[in-house]
Amino acid sequence: MDLINQFIENYKKKLTFYENLGRISSSQLEDALQSAGIRAMVTYRIKNPGRLKSKILRRNVKRTVPYKNMKEIYEDIADLCGIRVSLYFPGDRIKVDSLISDLFQVIERKQFPEQSKPPTYNKRFRLLGQSLPGAYERGNGTAFRKTLLRCQDRDPGSFCPDACLV
Repeated sequence: MDLINQFIENYKKKLTFYENLGRISSSQLEDALQSAGIRAMVTYRIKNPGRLKSKILRRNVKRTVPYKNMKEIYEDIADLCGIRVSLYFPGDRIKVDSLISDLFQVIERKQFPEQSKPPTYNKRFRLLGQSLPGAYERGNGTAFRKTLLRCQDRDPGSFCPDACLV
């Protein structure tokens, strides 16, 4: 069996682990958000094995040196388990970031988009002609920003040795 298929088979055996990881971590985060008075929707998902295989194959082709072992694949694919926090009030982003940093060890942080993109059309409902600073204008006219945090549990002996994406 080649390396990528071996990785996928191994991942399939760990689906329950990732499902529990998402459920428990999202519940901890949701409780912390409620305690802090932050209104948000917290959801989680685990990566579909078929889509994961496609993603790994695409990335492997783009690499200058193909994956040599499963550890390289694990290091490259951060979102085997993903938690999404959708905020009702964008002004809570900094508080949520701090709260996540208190709950989990943040390994990596990425902002999307890196820069604000000017709208390609005139919007009807803009506050004084301005969109949210740093927001990305989607096709439907809504502002969108996201921060990806690659995290792991602060307790090295806990159930969560693998990194997850929040």
